[in-house]
Amino acid sequence: MNQHVLTRATKSLRIRPKSEKLEITLLLLGSLIFVSIKEAATCTPSSQVLLWADEFNELDSGSWRFQYGDGSAYTLSSGWGNNELECYTGQPSNAAIITDPANKSNNLLTITAVHQNGYVCSNLQAASTVCNWTSAKLTTQGQKSFTSPSGKAGGGAAAAAMDGSILIQARIKVPVINGFWPSFLMLPEPNPLGGWCASGAIDIMTHVGASTQVGCGLQYGGVSGGDGGACVYESGYQNLAANISGWQTYSLLWSPTQMTFAVNNNVYYVSNSSSWWSGSVGVQGANTDGAPFNSGWPFFLVLNLAVGGNIAGSNITGNKASMLVDWIRVYNILPEQAPSSSSTTTLNNTEPTSPILPEGTSSSPPQQYNTTTPAWAGGSLLWAEEFSSVDINRSVWSFQQGDGSSYGLTNWGTGEIECNTDSLDNAAIITDPQDSSNGLLSITALPQPPGYMCSNLQAPASLRTWTSARLITQGRKSFYWGTARDGGKNSISVNGTASSGSGGQGGNSRYNTSNGTVVPAAILIEARIKIPLAMGLWPAFWMLPEPNNLGGWCSSGEIDIMEHINGGGNMHSYLHYGGIKGGGSSASCKTAGGLKNIKASAGNWNILSIVWSSTYIAFQINGTEWSRVNSSSWWSGSARSEIGAPFDRPFYILLSLSVGGWPGNTISNGSHVMLVDWIRVWKLGTDMLSAPYL
Repeated sequence: MNQHVLTRATKSLRIRPKSEKLEITLLLLGSLIFVSIKEAATCTPSSQVLLWADEFNELDSGSWRFQYGDGSAYTLSSGWGNNELECYTGQPSNAAIITDPANKSNNLLTITAVHQNGYVCSNLQAASTVCNWTSAKLTTQGQKSFTSPSGKAGGGAAAAAMDGSILIQARIKVPVINGFWPSFLMLPEPNPLGGWCASGAIDIMTHVGASTQVGCGLQYGGVSGGDGGACVYESGYQNLAANISGWQTYSLLWSPTQMTFAVNNNVYYVSNSSSWWSGSVGVQGANTDGAPFNSGWPFFLVLNLAVGGNIAGSNITGNKASMLVDWIRVYNILPEQAPSSSSTTTLNNTEPTSPILPEGTSSSPPQQYNTTTPAWAGGSLLWAEEFSSVDINRSVWSFQQGDGSSYGLTNWGTGEIECNTDSLDNAAIITDPQDSSNGLLSITALPQPPGYMCSNLQAPASLRTWTSARLITQGRKSFYWGTARDGGKNSISVNGTASSGSGGQGGNSRYNTSNGTVVPAAILIEARIKIPLAMGLWPAFWMLPEPNNLGGWCSSGEIDIMEHINGGGNMHSYLHYGGIKGGGSSASCKTAGGLKNIKASAGNWNILSIVWSSTYIAFQINGTEWSRVNSSSWWSGSARSEIGAPFDRPFYILLSLSVGGWPGNTISNGSHVMLVDWIRVWKLGTDMLSAPYL
């Protein structure tokens, strides 16, 4: 440890001149309480408590520690588990307190990545290695840690009980340069639920390369004990455009029921505790205590600047890049704050910020779209996605990213050649060119220049020539004939009777009403979609089981509501089922459904749907049934005696635009767009020979 760099501060919060004091104002917006900062000076209210702050007037060894080396010393593979290129050090050239060039009375923490050919990297108790980059990673592990107010916050053994919510904020300036990956995150202390990702991780801010987007996210799930698969990556992004290179204030409001992420006091992502789970205390959909983020275990802070690897890629511009941090502050926001009140407290700061706005708003309100779902006498609406928000709703949709390697499916298991991303270039809400009051989901397949590197979480990057997007409702919305499930956890009975369990009726294919009368249930799942007609493309609207409690493909089933390849005249709609016990093989897999000639309307808007009951699944186009598969023909190799399996349990929705693979690798030039106007799920109440067209 370099003592001339890291010194114990006797007072980590130095008082600046009175004229520079700022006012912190508490605002209650809906059900959320946020801190707004403006110039003033007054007293501290009882409803807000400053738990901890670092103004970086000096580097405080009572708060911060360095991590060293290439990751080998921390039982991670060389490259910090992501094939990163840097060696972390405690040298002044990589981490130091500097004078703010814009305000000589203010100090900043600078973390700098420096190119150093042949640098011998010290890995503590592990063997030294040679790296060509040095940088720094600072953590508060063992010094300062925090959790939701249902748990405790403190440093080391000292912990202070809290109520309400905590607000964690930092003012940061990131390098907008190819090949660099600055982050402000939180990790568990200790890892009581095992290794990654069962114990969880919180990304308050992450930024990659020269992108104009900043991101946030959570990682959770995993297997018992961690350090395995089944991890969930929940993330949100905000496009800051030309402002990306300036100072930003990143915030996390953490309550027992949700995490709210904001940049410059504009909320852009909310995660609800109903979706959190840990493989060490249960399975997805069965976790009841919000683990790993709501189980009383504290998380410590991390600041780092990584170089290259799976995330930032190998295309690195220049020989140096710096991440700057002005301050970090943590508040306890107490629950007694009244909706109509505001209160203030004084802190040092260098730049006032605007109030945090409700989600989806800004100082210049964006286009708002019509959100009306038409009424229908033939059924009642269970759920609708009108794609009417300004951005994709991350509380409903998540992205599967990369080339499939992170999910154990290289080339997505079908020979596809695209890299799926969550970039706005590949997936965005756009204005309907035919109706400016209507919003559409646009999924775009884009050709990429030679050398494009596809990032794969926890797997090596790969070269790709196309990008696209795959959106899923896994862990958020799933449905089947008996129950609509919210987040894989909260059940809504389709026929008015409460359901139980996580899917699978054990051979009981119908529900009983309160008076004992058997009432068959059915749902209609439909979407209005316009597909691109081009060689090599594979647009799809489909469903997969949640969870795969009957094993891998195909024993747990698959429902292809619509698939289309090569711009041809036929639409493919299939069920996949059967298989062997445990799945994971194509052996004994069965396919039912068929081809529908839609040549006359293939390039137009079409409404594609299924009616799903306990006794059949019927495929429809524009309200007309064209194929039906009866339940007597489907079965699962993992549950041969279970009547109705595998289509007697929840399935989530997927929208994708694949490139290559099944359609072949002759791809039409240019970009290609799949548009989705809406998705709606209706309760039909009873089995129907055919569902009326909406």
